[in-house]
Amino acid sequence: MNNRVTSYDGIAGFYFRKIIEEIIVIIKKNTTEKSITVLDFGCGRNFLKKLVISNKLNKKIKVIGYDINQNFSDISCWKSIKFDYFVANHVFYLFTQNELNNLIKKLQSLRPRSKIIFGCSNQNFLNKIGMKILSKMNAHEHTKLSKKEQLDIILQYSRILMKVNVLFLTEIYLLEFKK
Repeated sequence: MNNRVTSYDGIAGFYFRKIIEEIIVIIKKNTTEKSITVLDFGCGRNFLKKLVISNKLNKKIKVIGYDINQNFSDISCWKSIKFDYFVANHVFYLFTQNELNNLIKKLQSLRPRSKIIFGCSNQNFLNKIGMKILSKMNAHEHTKLSKKEQLDIILQYSRILMKVNVLFLTEIYLLEFKK
């Protein structure tokens, strides 16, 4: 077993678990079907799936994890999977504008009826205080796109159905593709 410390440990764990819990609430509030499939894009260590299972929601919500690190993925290619929700939580900041634009176009062409749940750090003053308190000053060092840049790209193709603020540090958006 890997005993590596993750973002879901300690004080930061409260914050990241709260985000995942809010994603689950959004899915439950916006689902009328008896069962749905969620693609957790950039799933990391599969905390969304673990929380769904621990809350005994896995009969209604099936989570399939996809990550660039194949050790964490349930699948090797996300494009071949049918899903109702595409969850990208704190992932798109790692993309270039061109990469994100191409991903959203591909997603829209393959699954135009799917909903997107997009979680993004506000990258604001409170985030910087949190980084200092938790001694995680390099937390945003790999950021290629600001929150505004990510939203600008996504909103070219979709519209916001719902927005949830988590502790003034992250916003989670539920989106659907424009017709």
